[in-house]
Amino acid sequence: MSRSSLVRFSRDGDEFHYLWAARQCLRLLSPSSDLVAFSIEGASLAETGSGASIEAGEQVIDIAEYCGSEDLATASLVKYCQLKHSTQSSDEPWTQSGLAITLKGFSERYQALINKYGAEHCDRVLQFRFITNRPINEKILETISDVATGAEHRHPKEAQKLISNTDLAEERLSSFCRLLYLEGGHGGYLDQRNSLTQDFGQYLPGSDVDAPVQLKELVRRKALSESAESPTITKTDVLRALKTDEGRLFPATCMIEEPEGVIPREQESEIFSL
Repeated sequence: MSRSSLVRFSRDGDEFHYLWAARQCLRLLSPSSDLVAFSIEGASLAETGSGASIEAGEQVIDIAEYCGSEDLATASLVKYCQLKHSTQSSDEPWTQSGLAITLKGFSERYQALINKYGAEHCDRVLQFRFITNRPINEKILETISDVATGAEHRHPKEAQKLISNTDLAEERLSSFCRLLYLEGGHGGYLDQRNSLTQDFGQYLPGSDVDAPVQLKELVRRKALSESAESPTITKTDVLRALKTDEGRLFPATCMIEEPEGVIPREQESEIFSL
């Protein structure tokens, strides 16, 4: 295989990252969501408030999602996501050996955050997600489920590998597995591109062919060194990238004015009760 082909496959992976992240950023526009920010290539710099940042496991965080607050102490939910894409091996299931670095990074961050915020808080607000277009080996998923629920291990060898890869004590490992989501079978980068275009129909009127490109470009810029000190994307950033404001988004604000001096009819209460 030529070197140029390998480079192209690597670019496919980049596209998958940018497009999937752009689709998630659209959720910032939802009026029913408590999302406040997405951080690209690592955790938010505001995650620890005025304290020192926590570097453990940051190398496996492609996207961090924050609900309620970017400060982990007051956030209602924080999701750490790693994304992996394959063009050549899209049907080949992930084995635990392939996930070893991810599991180690996630578990190290989990332990570091517990040391700072306590197990009760971390178990309530944290999630660790592995997103890929490849399937996940069923034995791994079953092992994680067994450890999380305390059930008898159906695959003892896989359980031992999980213990080795995470280096967590039994009780802590069980809690970690309850927060761990391995999500295989996501659409590849071409599917993500098509889905991003379709997703815009939920938020913008008409057909703005430039909007998906601008949002993906925002994500791409946040992944560059120029954004190392400002890696987060907020609702304001998304609106600026789309050159719009909240008043132009779906669902449209109700503009019907309530009339004054309304005279109620006797039948109203009966009608309302139906």
